[in-house]
Amino acid sequence: LGKLMGAAWKNASSEEKAKFTAMAEKDKTRYQSEMKDYTPPDGSGSKGGAKKAGKKKDPDAPKRAQNAFLYFSQDMRPKIKAKNPELKTSEIGKKLGELYKELSGEEKEKYERMAQKDKQRYKKQMDAYKGKGSDDDDDDSDDGDKKMKASAKKRKAEDDGVDDSSDNDDSDEGSDDDDSDDE
Repeated sequence: LGKLMGAAWKNASSEEKAKFTAMAEKDKTRYQSEMKDYTPPDGSGSKGGAKKAGKKKDPDAPKRAQNAFLYFSQDMRPKIKAKNPELKTSEIGKKLGELYKELSGEEKEKYERMAQKDKQRYKKQMDAYKGKGSDDDDDDSDDGDKKMKASAKKRKAEDDGVDDSSDNDDSDEGSDDDDSDDE
């Protein structure tokens, strides 16, 4: 299509070209006048939309603990790849998942112990990184759990008593409103 358009432009007379050139100039001035008033949205990137502000990862932070499956994968991936060099990475991952599901509890225990040790390593490093003791972390999480449980109980109580308490509350509020209007 581009070749045909190029050939047609070459064969066009200067009068026809002038007509299209004038239209292009008119459109260009319209565009420039519209762009004077245009303000791009905040955080606009190359894609035009507002970018999501993500949490920046600290390069000094300790690496997260690996789970048992990741240790199993590290152990088995080279063996699977050696036996089946034609497999794609995604197919190797599927094969690893199938093999891990088939493992007995005793076989999985080896990898779960490795994961537990790594979890402890991560916890110690994070405590040192944050400058807090592990006791402080546990207390903070317990407080958060207590608050969440309390708010859940409160919501449940509100849900259970919506019909009963709403009738009583409305009548009390109505009488309070009437009293305040009189004063």
